[in-house]
Amino acid sequence: GVMQTDDLREIALTVTPTYESTNDLYTLNIEVDVTDGLMVTALSSILEDDINTNVVGAGYSATATFNPGPVTPGGFYNDPQLGRSNSPNVRNITDQHAEQWSQELRLQSKFDGAVNFNVGALYMNLERLNDLLIVPNTQNAYAQLACPTCYFDASATPDGTGHNYYISRNPYELNASAIFGELYWNVVDSLTVTTRVRYTDDKKEFQYLPVTMLTPGRGWDENRITNQEAEWKETTGRVNLAWR
Repeated sequence: GVMQTDDLREIALTVTPTYESTNDLYTLNIEVDVTDGLMVTALSSILEDDINTNVVGAGYSATATFNPGPVTPGGFYNDPQLGRSNSPNVRNITDQHAEQWSQELRLQSKFDGAVNFNVGALYMNLERLNDLLIVPNTQNAYAQLACPTCYFDASATPDGTGHNYYISRNPYELNASAIFGELYWNVVDSLTVTTRVRYTDDKKEFQYLPVTMLTPGRGWDENRITNQEAEWKETTGRVNLAWR
């Protein structure tokens, strides 16, 4: 048989793993002097983020081989995602996508006196989708042999609706908004007092999609999908003394 290494930093893979990441950030900052002592600032941003990893192999070398059978003629199995092989193998795929949009609007003073202020509001929307797929050729063979009512996804890149592999899909959305105000008071040249009040309203939505591996049908049963929501509303404040 094959002797496995004792070094936890060494693994055995049949194909070189891949990692792809893209991150696009667009920002727009607009500042307008309404008067000599007042300025309006608008800050907008859009973020798109994608991460994809593809790893073939469980990290060790399999020594067992398939016996000849209905789906393994001659002891070989033609796996749609892993290719032809006579031993167990597995593919792990992670696909993460996120989109975020935010907008902030502020009114700031720049008076010559001892007191100035900053008031504003902000809003942010984040949508994220995380997919984890585990595709063993042993499970594909079993699904073909023993689960005729399971939809068998035979595409080279799984589309997520197959019941011949494990998929964990996690859709998530965050809507966050806030209003705030700050007051700055220069008591003397060496002492500044800052007071701040903020009201925050955050709402999180998560969709639970049950595991469909080796169950009849294709995709997800809408009757088993659960929507979960949580909302936080809070008013906070602080006072800060700065001594120079």
